[in-house]
Amino acid sequence: MSMQSMRTVQDERMKFIFKSLVTHLHDFVRETSLTTEDWMTAIHFLTETGQKCTDIRQEFILLSDTLGVSALVDSMNNVKPPNATENTVLGPYHTEDAHMVECKDSRLGSLVHRRLSSAIKSFHSSRVLDVL
Repeated sequence: MSMQSMRTVQDERMKFIFKSLVTHLHDFVRETSLTTEDWMTAIHFLTETGQKCTDIRQEFILLSDTLGVSALVDSMNNVKPPNATENTVLGPYHTEDAHMVECKDSRLGSLVHRRLSSAIKSFHSSRVLDVL
């Protein structure tokens, strides 16, 4: 989005975000002394990422997860009390319309189920007595 086209954006928060994105991107280019070849490699990578997207497969979300951005945004927007476990995101393969599958009916689950059914079974019980 060019600085000119940002003038048509009505949402002040989006204006701020895009302006900051452009500023940081320009700083990144200067800091790394990006060459034309470097930039074209990045453009091809992003193009290929976009070409793999479909109505049910969003590769940019997977890229965001891989780069740690999804987790960072989630942790910044869902602050936890001290000593709490870290937040987690749903993962790159999560879809709201996924069919329920019994563990033993999936490929991995079938293998795990076979191994567990031949293993010695045990039961463990515990209780929390104190929270810091």
